[in-house]
Amino acid sequence: MADKKPKRSGAHSAGAHSKSAGGAASGGAHSSKAPKQLTAGAHSAGTALVKKPKAAKEPKEPKQKKPLPKGLITRIVLIICIVAAVAGIGGLAYYGWGYISARQTYSNIEKQADVTITMDVAEGTDEIPHITIDWDALRKVSPNIVGWIYIPDTKVSYPIVQASDNDYYLYRDANGKSSRSGAIYMDCDSKRDFSDLHSIIYGHSMQDGSMFRCLLKYPEGDFWDQHPYIYLVTPDNVTHRLLIFSAYTERSSGEMRRTYFDNDNRLKDYIARAQQKSCRDIGVDVSGAKHLYSFITCDYQYTAARMLVQAVEVDAQGNVIK
Repeated sequence: MADKKPKRSGAHSAGAHSKSAGGAASGGAHSSKAPKQLTAGAHSAGTALVKKPKAAKEPKEPKQKKPLPKGLITRIVLIICIVAAVAGIGGLAYYGWGYISARQTYSNIEKQADVTITMDVAEGTDEIPHITIDWDALRKVSPNIVGWIYIPDTKVSYPIVQASDNDYYLYRDANGKSSRSGAIYMDCDSKRDFSDLHSIIYGHSMQDGSMFRCLLKYPEGDFWDQHPYIYLVTPDNVTHRLLIFSAYTERSSGEMRRTYFDNDNRLKDYIARAQQKSCRDIGVDVSGAKHLYSFITCDYQYTAARMLVQAVEVDAQGNVIK
């Protein structure tokens, strides 16, 4: 019997396998040309996820405050006006009472001292006031009283006091009691008996016209013409007639308070400078005067401004006492 050829199933299987493998290979070559599709696992493993930025929050509009009721605003304004009015009235009352109190104080002192003023007219002389004072009674008011000052037809008729410094009587009256008007007082460096070459006397310039307020009027020609003299009464009851020769405003300084001079020539130079500063020339030679009197008050033209009214003593005929 002829032998039967064995079936080449294995070879066939191999060929088939090869073919299958070739197909698989060719299939692989084909798939390399096509884009790979990444699975979720491959994407998360090989590529970082980009987070989308959060959208910016829109700013919240501020809550609008409810307007105050009109009635409430009116009441608030009314209350403020009432408070301001009360404060203003209170301030006026305070200052007003201060003026009244000061006038009463000095009126009482004048009565206590029995101050009498009469006008004497001698032939060939001007009308001169004759002033008498009870000095014993005045010393009971205060031992610091050193004189009395009087300017006719003004409010100036006051005792002159002196303390150990120039601050004590700034806001104290001649009794030593608290007062916004203060007192008329002599510089602490001037001699209380008026025996030195320069006597300096201070006083406030009060709004009601009291104390030394009238000194501010001397630059006005008419006032100077009507009030050319200041009268000073000393404890020996002698009335000294002082002729005003200079009036001017200047800044407060040490030179203003100069009371000591080496000799008469230094005083003469000082008086000459005062004449040059004056707002007016009275046409009288006062260079040989033996004593200078300065009356000083606050002026408000600028900071630390002072009005100076300066005078020398004259006799009944108007001649400068040398």
